[in-house]
Amino acid sequence: MSVELFYQQQISLGTVSGLRLIGYARSAFQSCKDTRIAHEEVPKDIVFLGFLAFQDSVRAGAAEAVEKCQQAGVRVIMVTGDHLETGLAVASAVRILDLHSHNMNGNTTGISCSEVKLKNLSEDETQQLVCKTSVFARATPDDKLIILKTLQGFKKCVMATGDGM
Repeated sequence: MSVELFYQQQISLGTVSGLRLIGYARSAFQSCKDTRIAHEEVPKDIVFLGFLAFQDSVRAGAAEAVEKCQQAGVRVIMVTGDHLETGLAVASAVRILDLHSHNMNGNTTGISCSEVKLKNLSEDETQQLVCKTSVFARATPDDKLIILKTLQGFKKCVMATGDGM
């Protein structure tokens, strides 16, 4: 097994469990006052040291709040900056979606905004995606705004909460 494949497996094991991961590396690179470094100046002798994995626990009562919203007919969408697999695990934990049965109804469980660039989609493509997606991962503030405006365009009442709001 290649080293790259091994690390990809380790990342997947952590993220599907809902963990956040930080990678650590070292280099003999001398720091400078200017934090902007040109691509060609990035050190080539970086040595990967390992991962730090930690869980950002779901707030007590979150699953019950989601359930009450759903019982009232409110569609709950999660928009996060986390890795897609981490987002899906958290969404499953708070019952935004059931990973075992969600894909059966034709909906997209989740997408990574780093792979699907919302700003590059047509209005129709964005509308279709927002209508069928429950988890938007690796979302930027601009992605969040696109999603909110798309929902408002459908004359939906939209509420956003979270640490980034």
